[in-house]
Amino acid sequence: GTSNITRFVQQDDELDSIDDFVERVRKYNTRRPVEQIRGSIRHNIKQLPNGKWTWKYDRALRTDRRSAPPDADLVARLWGYIESLQCPTLVVRGGQSDVVAQDTAAEMVRRMPNGRLATVDGAGHLVMGDNPAGFERAVTAFLAELV
Repeated sequence: GTSNITRFVQQDDELDSIDDFVERVRKYNTRRPVEQIRGSIRHNIKQLPNGKWTWKYDRALRTDRRSAPPDADLVARLWGYIESLQCPTLVVRGGQSDVVAQDTAAEMVRRMPNGRLATVDGAGHLVMGDNPAGFERAVTAFLAELV
């Protein structure tokens, strides 16, 4: 899954139109309707002075250096951060995610003193984009438990 994301974000930065970006996203993530992609992509790209369109976020976030596997010390620190969470925390995982394995999500919740896991069907890694209604139901149910 992370390889797919890396390939996606490392493609050409400049395209001729919003429709070109919509088509790129549609090919990358077939779970999302084209209308939804078109509605959200406009908030993620900007037009350049040369008339082309590009991502709004920094190019440095789309480089090879960010996709290197983490070292063991970093992994241990990250698990430690999860274990130190004191507030109620919801981990939302897409049922078809190829980035966060079900076992990893379950281990995250097991290590959190107040963790909960919600798995949203019909969604990959980008749950709120792939299944906004399912995401909203999961978050609303979690918040209802808190009151």
